[in-house]
Amino acid sequence: SQGRLDEARPHLLAALAEAAGPQEADISGRALLRLGWDLERRGRRAEAIDFYHRAADLKSFIFREDARDLMDHPAEGQPEG
Repeated sequence: SQGRLDEARPHLLAALAEAAGPQEADISGRALLRLGWDLERRGRRAEAIDFYHRAADLKSFIFREDARDLMDHPAEGQPEG
């Protein structure tokens, strides 16, 4: 639901800014996927790919492969994570 994502966006951005170390890669990666998905739903695929790429570059992120897949294929639904 768009309203809930609108409410969550500032929190996702804050989590991304605060997650600096490798132990926070999962938090950062999840935030990047959600923010990218939001951009993609708004028709801003090129910007979304940047977020997916950043998530895929996080070495400890459990959903790295999903992020790589999203770089090559448009999201069909809300991503895992």
